[in-house]
Order: sequence, then structure tokens, then C-alpha cells
Amino acid sequence: MWPTNRNCASEDDRRGLFFPVRSFSTKASGAFGGILADIARDLISFPTKAQVGEVPADVIFKLSVLEGPVYGGILFLGLLLFSGYKLDRTKVQMIRGNLNNHQKPEEPVSSRFG
Repeated sequence: MWPTNRNCASEDDRRGLFFPVRSFSTKASGAFGGILADIARDLISFPTKAQVGEVPADVIFKLSVLEGPVYGGILFLGLLLFSGYKLDRTKVQMIRGNLNNHQKPEEPVSSRFG
């Protein structure tokens, strides 16, 4: 039976979503990286089934440009995005205090839907 007296997306329910969302985002970012790598390989015309020493020098140069400045720029963009996240000792202590003071749910989450 669904809970009728409280929001279905309560804080207790949302905490249970943390690990599945984290797992999904890890898998999605890996898949997205694979797609980008495949597109990049096609853009530089990297030969398939090439043996060692058979890859032309211009293709190796294009690959080094992708591996250096292009991917480095993407990583730098990530650093810029996270630089706005301010976390200091005071904020960590506040978060820990909030977690320690948080009341336990009156009933297990699974029993509310059974």
C-alpha cells in the first residue's frame, strides 16, 4: 500500500536512491566516453586492425593532438566546474552534525510499500 500521509519522495526514500544513481552515472559516463572515443577515432581516420608500425605518421600526430590538448581541455573544464564547490572545515562539521541529529525513520522503507 502506498503511503497516504506523506510525500513519496521523502528524505528517507531519496537517501536510498544515492547508490543506484551513482552507479548509473558511472556507467553512463563510461558509455559516453566510449562513444566520444569512437567518434574521435573516426575523425582522425585511425586504421582498423593495424599492425605495429603500419599507422601513418599524420594519424599518430592527430591522435597525439586528441590525447594532449583536446582531452586536457575537457579535464580542465571539469576542474573549473568543481572549483565553484566550496567545502571547508566548518561546512563539513555542519553536515556531520545534521547527519548525526537526523532522526531514524519510524518504520523501514520497504514496509511502507509492502
